[in-house]
Amino acid sequence: MKIVINKCFGGFALSEARLVRYAILKGVTTHPDDEDFPIQQWWIPRDDPDLISVVQQIPEDEGIVGTDLHVIEIPDGVEWQIEEYDGMEHVVDRNRIWR
Repeated sequence: MKIVINKCFGGFALSEARLVRYAILKGVTTHPDDEDFPIQQWWIPRDDPDLISVVQQIPEDEGIVGTDLHVIEIPDGVEWQIEEYDGMEHVVDRNRIWR
């Protein structure tokens, strides 16, 4: 299973290039600057295949301080959640941690 996490202090955020590409994959035709843009990036599921694709295809979030998104892999079937400290994230289940 693949999951996107932020690996530096600051927090999860998508650059405009990544957010626009994600919106296109989801069939959203408005631009992030438009008032009716429906995607709230903080609520995007981190295991969303389209998010994973965008992070892998667009190499870095230029201009966003405190964001260093990576795709990590954990075993299938793990009941996971993302935990963070000052925006630096890691994935945990009841018995293990992946960084």
